[in-house]
Amino acid sequence: MPSDVDKQKSGLINKVVRHAQSKLKGAKAKKLEAFTRQYLANLPASDLDGMAGAAIFNMVQDHWDFAAKRGSRKAVVRVFTPRQKPHGHHPDHTVIEVITDDMPFLVDSVTAAVNQRGLTAHLIIHPIVKAQRDKTGKMLSILNPGEADAGASVESFIHLEVSEQPKSRHAEIRRDIEKVLADVRAAVEDWRPMRERMLTVVEDLEVEPKGTNPEDCYEVRE
Repeated sequence: MPSDVDKQKSGLINKVVRHAQSKLKGAKAKKLEAFTRQYLANLPASDLDGMAGAAIFNMVQDHWDFAAKRGSRKAVVRVFTPRQKPHGHHPDHTVIEVITDDMPFLVDSVTAAVNQRGLTAHLIIHPIVKAQRDKTGKMLSILNPGEADAGASVESFIHLEVSEQPKSRHAEIRRDIEKVLADVRAAVEDWRPMRERMLTVVEDLEVEPKGTNPEDCYEVRE
């Protein structure tokens, strides 16, 4: 039996989906519905307390529209302060939106970069979705959980809200986040080749080189 928390979450998502269906039609409505369900799936409903369904829909659609095109292996970042016009929601926060290939340490690294500027994260939404894009990077669709497609990319979407910042600081914050994401990619992509090289050295030392101390070889292998 669903818990009260589950019912609250389901009710919130359904409210947002109904609003999407009233604003959009056809294939676009179906795509955004699939995205919305995954976007909000792991977010406690209490994190959006007091936020109208229309405002949540506009927040989700903002991120969806931003993801419309993304080059292969390219992280895209934007920093902006939403206003009722034209964004349709006004959370009194500055928003950082990210779309990038999924990899470890993303949220921790982005949050650390924000904290280094003395900013506090008030809301973090971090869905991981499988996206189908064409050769130009244009978004075609979002796959449902468990749906397999060899051509799909696994992408991290990060929506992070901090205390409202003047527009003059937005570009600096964006550059900080872009640098952090580049560092994370470099570290993650270097890790596997380094590990494979290390294991090769360990394997080579299983046969102790002539004239070496067995204890030294053991210590290096360990």
